[in-house]
Amino acid sequence: MREHVLKTRRTLPNDARASLSRAACARTLDLLDAHLDFSGERAPLVATYCAMKNELDTTHLIERLYARGAHVAFPCTRGPLRMEFMEVNEATWRAAAIDFLARPGRFFPDQNFPGLTAVDPEAFDAIVVPGAAFDESGMRLGLGAGCYDAFLPQVRKGCLVAGIAFDEQLCEQIPADIHDRRMSVVVTPTRTIEPA
Repeated sequence: MREHVLKTRRTLPNDARASLSRAACARTLDLLDAHLDFSGERAPLVATYCAMKNELDTTHLIERLYARGAHVAFPCTRGPLRMEFMEVNEATWRAAAIDFLARPGRFFPDQNFPGLTAVDPEAFDAIVVPGAAFDESGMRLGLGAGCYDAFLPQVRKGCLVAGIAFDEQLCEQIPADIHDRRMSVVVTPTRTIEPA
């Protein structure tokens, strides 16, 4: 299933991928606006990701989150089943001067990042999650390293966990393991799916 969906994702033309990414980001931002308070005393803490090749590009979403004053964190993959998120300011993100921003998906097992510390998983207000595939019940199929599978159970219950993908990445049913956490919502360029 994973290979089939990823192959389909790779066949999307670049111009279509860009416009579809913007549409999914706009939907995700609408969702976050409805669930988070961007005007309160405490700015929301949102985790998202920098896209790897052929992945849905979250640049539009990240720009809008910073413009709204959100604290934004990105994944730093330490190895299989080992991932932590680090809050990054807008200037550092734009410069992509940190390895885990410039080379997402690679492992950085022992590398220190001066000035950055891992965010407590229970501190997040929302997490935008990539994946190879999602189904309408909110189940997710990752890329196989198990990093999100290991991380998401640490997140507090009230945190909005939003899967984001192209419509072509929606599947009828994804097998669930006991450790899998269902997404609160799945967002595509054309749909916002809130599992029952």
